[in-house]
Amino acid sequence: MSVLTADEIERKKMISEVVGSNLKRLRLDKGYSGEFIARELHVSSRTYYGWEAGELRFSIPVDALVLAKDVLQIPIDKFFEGLQNAKQSKPSSKEEKEFRI
Repeated sequence: MSVLTADEIERKKMISEVVGSNLKRLRLDKGYSGEFIARELHVSSRTYYGWEAGELRFSIPVDALVLAKDVLQIPIDKFFEGLQNAKQSKPSSKEEKEFRI
């Protein structure tokens, strides 16, 4: 088992937050409750809301995203909208260190 670096953890967190935020927005656009989507994805409401919140311990598995896109009747890439912008707006650890010096 490998240990993740701080940058890798931050990257995973950013992806989880973007995907979770999009999941919530898309769910609300369709007028569905979180409980309904959780049932459709065969997970607990706590797990589902953890995904929406972008909590790393609740990272959404790919198979759940595939099922969610079917339930929401959307293309799967909708979950990743804004990810490129989030990457560009987040300074790397190296950039942060250079800025502090």
